[in-house]
Amino acid sequence: MLNRNVARGPFPALVALIFAATALRYPIGDLAHAGPGLFPLMISATLQTILGLFLAWQSYAAIRGKRATLADAIEVQPAAH
Repeated sequence: MLNRNVARGPFPALVALIFAATALRYPIGDLAHAGPGLFPLMISATLQTILGLFLAWQSYAAIRGKRATLADAIEVQPAAH
């Protein structure tokens, strides 16, 4: 059976790539003098990186037979009472 995360993974990446391709139609500039295309390009790269890492983590956890949560991915420990 195909892992659902593997099947769902390309869609956010595709959205981020389309967003980045659209941003490249505008001048990028540099970090000191940002053009109108720099912000959308940075957001799409960040979105793709975060989603890619999270989906990879979920797939890895599914292979190990464990349910992955966002808290596991960023290693947040619950507070002791």
